[in-house]
Parts: sequence; structure tokens; C-alpha cells
Amino acid sequence: MNIKLLEYLNRFEFTTSKYSKFFTSIDRESFDIQAPYLVEVEHFNTRLKTALDKQEKICIYSDYDADAITATATMYWGLILLGFNPDKISYYAPDRFIEGYGINPEAISKLAKSNDLIISVDCGINSVIEASICLDSECDLIITDHHVLSGTIPQALAVINPRLTEEYQKNYLARRMRESTFENSFSNQEFRLPIKEDFVSPSVCGVGVVWFCLLHLTNHLNLNPNLLNLLLPFVAIGTIADCQSIRDNQNRLLVKAGLKMFPQSMSKFKGLKALINLAGLSDKIELGLLSSQDLGYTLAPMLNAAGRIDHANVAIKLLCTSNEEEAHNLAQTIIDINNQRKQMVKEASTTALTLVEDDTHCNYLITDYSKGIVGLIATKLLDMNNKVSVVISKDPESYSSASLRAPKGYNLVEIMKQVKPGLLKKFGGHPEAAGFSCENEYCELVGEEFERILSGYTPTPETKANYIPQSLSLPDFNRKNTIYLEPKDISESLFNDLSSLEPFGQDFQMPKFLTKITNFTITYMGQHQNHVRIKMDKWSFVMFNLDTTDKLILEETKPIFVLFKVSKNIFNSNVTNQMIIDKIITR
Repeated sequence: MNIKLLEYLNRFEFTTSKYSKFFTSIDRESFDIQAPYLVEVEHFNTRLKTALDKQEKICIYSDYDADAITATATMYWGLILLGFNPDKISYYAPDRFIEGYGINPEAISKLAKSNDLIISVDCGINSVIEASICLDSECDLIITDHHVLSGTIPQALAVINPRLTEEYQKNYLARRMRESTFENSFSNQEFRLPIKEDFVSPSVCGVGVVWFCLLHLTNHLNLNPNLLNLLLPFVAIGTIADCQSIRDNQNRLLVKAGLKMFPQSMSKFKGLKALINLAGLSDKIELGLLSSQDLGYTLAPMLNAAGRIDHANVAIKLLCTSNEEEAHNLAQTIIDINNQRKQMVKEASTTALTLVEDDTHCNYLITDYSKGIVGLIATKLLDMNNKVSVVISKDPESYSSASLRAPKGYNLVEIMKQVKPGLLKKFGGHPEAAGFSCENEYCELVGEEFERILSGYTPTPETKANYIPQSLSLPDFNRKNTIYLEPKDISESLFNDLSSLEPFGQDFQMPKFLTKITNFTITYMGQHQNHVRIKMDKWSFVMFNLDTTDKLILEETKPIFVLFKVSKNIFNSNVTNQMIIDKIITR
């Protein structure tokens, strides 16, 4: 491997476990050794076996982001692959703009009347009231989730969440008392307490939890676990989309396996195939070049856009349809929605950047932007000044909804727990990406609370890695995950070695490269001459959507430094490495 990339790789610590091979090769004879364990998965197995035998109605309760959408498709197709009747399986996703995120009482009450079993995916860990509604009905509830628990564990038939593993290990008695609520259903169940490394990792996202649940169900039904391999592309998309740590061994294996399974899965799932084709990725799959970047920057935003702008049902229907014509039409709808989302975010972000204040501890904006895009705007603000960013969508006819983003070292869930009781109606999420809702009249008070809390908050320190020689004396810019190259270091072998480090993602980003360019020629391209090709010796760099400043630098200043990333370009089945400039830098 190229020495520069090896140095980059060695700066990261990767989690290790005994699961050193793809999950595509599990066999029943050694299942308990090869498959990581989920607490309460026996309850899932037992209840699903009953539902299968009795042909009961099952509803999958989803959420509206890409993790939940792929989790729903995984649960839906997984049950069908295991012999469940598709006519008995339905799904429900809340309307982001009316119901908000997660399970809500009104929806669960209606669903409990028309189903025998409800299975939540990527939501439910804090749905105590909703679980009690099911407990009082004739419909059972199983929660599968991976979000942080902020209160007591809901009284569902099973609560499967890898983040609760240590909680269960610490308090075995409480676990047994919780089970006693359902002793008629599970009187013969044995509680297994494996050693720590045998558990599903708490870094696994919602769709990953679903896949492992189904894996254990497959074994419980005495079927071949490899039946589920076709579902791994859904797992890969959801894992990358939800920004869970790709340095985690189990996540890496799931994404690696998922990338390899796309050709087989496309032949089975019409919706996935249609989306791939319209996204322009079919050639990459055919040539075995699909990457984690394609999942994170192309497919995931398309699936997310449905829930942000329209309704997540559009994306769920796409991934769950068996009709080729419907799949094409839904995929085109997704493409159109995503283009609309891009334009909305571009316009809103331009305005938002002018509204944040420099002397505050967080970027806190109360806006009338759509609930569907405030998370993207919060991300833009975080990128701008690396402060906790809170963007609120204020709905005069309802309550306000907020999306939060935070730098490494912050825990948004713990921060929200410190807000004065009664101000937040509902909250939850991950340490660095979360959300809350509140009454409109409390928006300003909540902002004051965030300022108060953050003024005394000490984030967990993060090691700042700077891989660029100080002798270059360059102006400040985001140098993280950037590798400096002398022009002589640029080579095809370096770019080919880069692909061997896949998958990239959260906590292990694909590196960008910085190099000095001298004696170059420039060629403007495009209808508006706003793209440029920079040629130096045998290497060409491309930059899209130049602004006036970039043009002046190119035409008046030599030499320059360029910050660029590498991607694979396919034209007429010919594959080339394309160097795309992110930023032009001068001394």
C-alpha cells in the first residue's frame, strides 16, 4: 500500500472482534459462535414464530429517514423470505409534518385495532406511553431501535436495542422482573448472558438491528441464515446514511458485504434496481466499483428526501414494490423530490448563514423553514463554525420542531436532558445528531437554556490530526482527513490503493489530498463557463461551479494549492480516476 495512505490508516483506531469475515458465510452448525447476540431476541423469535403459524397480521412501524426506510424494507422482505404471507404484512410511517418523529399515541391506537403484532424499526425506545397503549390492547408490540434511552424502558413484549446491553448486564434482576410482565408468553425462555464481545455492537444502526433480529429468527426457524444476504444492500445504505461509526468492526463488515451483494439484490428487488438505474450507478455495480461514497452522497440523500419534502411512504413503497413499472415511476418521483430538496436547502442555507451570531455558544435559529430541511441547514451551520447548531421550524398551527447537530465530543441527548423540565415536549436521537419538539411559546426559552447549558459544558476532547507540513504556511482551512502530496507522489497506484481502504464513512472519512500546482493551463467548460479543467503535466483536475474569487485566483496567481478528492469516472465502460477540486488555496 502507498506509504501516505498507510500513514493515514494508522492514525485511526478500529474496533476489533472475533467477527473477522463477512456475515454472508454464517452456517447453522456454528451459528451461536458466528452471530453476535441481541438481548431479548428470543422474545422476537418466539412471537414471530407464533405469528407465522397463525398467519397473523403484522404492521412494521417505521420512521422517515433513510435508516428507517431501509429498515422497513429489510423487515418486510426478510419476513417474506422466511415464509411469511406478504398479504399479512403492512407498514406505517408517520407524516413528518403532522405527526413528528417516532411512534405517536394516535397512530399506535389505530394500528393496534387492526393488527395482531406491531414491530417498530429505528424508533420506539422512548415510547413509554405508546407501549402502554399496546399493553392494554390485544395487539403486541416489539420495539427494535438503536437510539439512546432517555427514560424508563417501555413495557413492550420485547425491546431490542444494542445500546441497552450493558444496562441489562448490570441489572440482571430488573431484566427478569421486566420479563415477568409477559411470563405467560415467555415462561419457558432462558435468559442468555454471553461475554461482552458476543453482542451486537451499540454502533449498529436501526436497519442493522433489524437484520440481526431476522438472522436470529432464521436460525430459530431452522432455515439457512444466508437467505438474508440479499438484504445486505439495504443494510449498507442505512448504515452509511445514519452516520454510524464505520470504524466499528460489525458496521464495516455489513457495509462491505452489502456493497458486494448489490448485483444479486438488484435482480430480486425491483425498486432498488430502478433507483440504481436512474441514479446512474448501474455501470459502477456492473464493474464492481460501487463505493460507500455512492451510498452516502447519491442513494441515501434520495431516500431521505422523500421524508423531508413529501412522505417517507414514497421511498418505502419504492423499496417494497414487486411491480417493475411502479418501481420506475416511484424512482423518478424520488429523483424529482431530491432535486427539489437540493434547491430548497441551497436557498435556505444562504439566508441562515447570515443570521447566526458569533458571540454565542451555539447556532440557534428559529425559522419558518420546512421541518424536512432544518437538519440539513443545521449541518451547514456546524460545518461553518463547528458549534452546536439548533435550527427550529416554527409552525404557527402546531408546535415547533428542531434538528440539532454537534461537533465531536458533545452529547446532545445529555444536553437536552438538562433543559428545564416542561420546556421540551419530546426529544431524542444520537450524541451528535438529534431533535426535539416544543410549544411555540417556549422557543426563546429553550434557546436561553441551550446557552446556559453550553456555557458550562466541557466536550470530550478530540485529537486534532494535522497531516500538512507547517512549513507550507497556508491560511486556515479544515485540514482534518487531508493528506499533503508532492506532485511526484500523485500516481494511479495511490488512487487504486485508496479503493482498498473501503468502506469510508463516519469516523473514517475518505481522505482529501492537498498538492501544489505550478506551470498549469486552464480550460473553462460548461454553458456558463463556470467549470474548469486545470492541466499540469499528465494530470488533470476538475472544479465545478467556480465563483468570481476562484476565477481571479486562477487567472492572477501562480502557483496555487488545490484541495481535491478522487472519484471513479466511467465513460463507455472505460474507468478513470478523476481528481475533483473542493477548494483553491493561496498563501
